[in-house]
This record gives sequence, C-alpha cells and structure tokens, in this order.
Amino acid sequence: MRSIHTPLKTFLGIASVALIASGCGATATSEVGPTTDALKAGLAGSPPALAAQQAQMGKVLDSGAVGFQKALASLRGYPVVVNVWASWCAPCRYEFPMLGNASLKLGKTTGFLGISTRDTKSAAQDFLNRHPVGYPSWADSSGSIASTVGAATGLPVTAIYDRSGKRSYLHQGPYDSGAALAADVKRYGG
Repeated sequence: MRSIHTPLKTFLGIASVALIASGCGATATSEVGPTTDALKAGLAGSPPALAAQQAQMGKVLDSGAVGFQKALASLRGYPVVVNVWASWCAPCRYEFPMLGNASLKLGKTTGFLGISTRDTKSAAQDFLNRHPVGYPSWADSSGSIASTVGAATGLPVTAIYDRSGKRSYLHQGPYDSGAALAADVKRYGG
C-alpha cells in the first residue's frame, strides 16, 4: 500500500534542493570584485588606523576574540563594518564581490573586519585568495567571536559599529548592493 506521505516527502525533497541551489534566497550576481592589486592601489594613503588593518587584507588571523576586539578598538573614531561569513555559505559567496568593492570605495573613511565562522582556516584562506577584500578576517571555528557581534544563527551577518565603538546595527543576510551597505554605514556609523 502506498503511503499518503509520499507526495509530501517528494515535495519537501524538491523544495530543499531548490532552496540549497538558490543560495537560501540569494540570487546570482554579475558584480565582479576587485583584484588584490586594485585594492592595494585604491586604499594607499588611508589614515593610519585603517591602513594598519588594510595591511593584513586577505589574511585569516588566528589571534582569537582578544585579537579581534583589539582590532575593533583600534578603529574607534571610524564607522566599522564587521562581516560574519563562511566559505561554505552560498549567500556569503554571493555577497563577497560587493564587499570587496565596498571596502575599496569606503575604505579610506570606514573600517572593515571579517569573521570566518564555523569554517576551517584553510578553507577560509583559500576562499579569500580567490575573492579579495580590503581587510582581514578572524578564524572562528567555534562561532565564539561571531557571537560577540550578535551573529547567533544564519549567515552572512553584518554588524555596523559607530564611531564610538558601539554596535549600532545588525543586518541579517546578504546585502544586495554596495549602495545599500553605504547607506547603512552613513545612517548607523555616525
């Protein structure tokens, strides 16, 4: 006898595959991120506090929560964008070209930091080698650093800190455009 649950199971299976294939809501982007050389050239002459972080662009750092908090504190006086991501996250991959371009466009007035969470350092570094951004990321295999910025579940998450170092906004999911991110930095980074 055929189970009446078979059509439901089939539907749920197809829906799951479609959701995974679609990037959990992210659509394909035609945006292309900058090269490492373009980032270095475009960010040359940044103020010292920003330049210190940009000097580590594209690296996955092992200094843990203490190192991350120290970097965040060093950027007081500037709005700061903290992006929580993972190399296995489809919406994160969608968002990364925009983040590279935003870090290039806003990088002389805004700090950027990344947190590669629930990922291996080698996978994260391989990803950053292929998708350059103008800032470093912290290795966070346990998710403990991500939780300090308010990223409890789901990726990506972007936190914006104001000039005093206070987290003023938390954006869940990928940004669709650099203009939307820039507007939030202007609105919440004050």
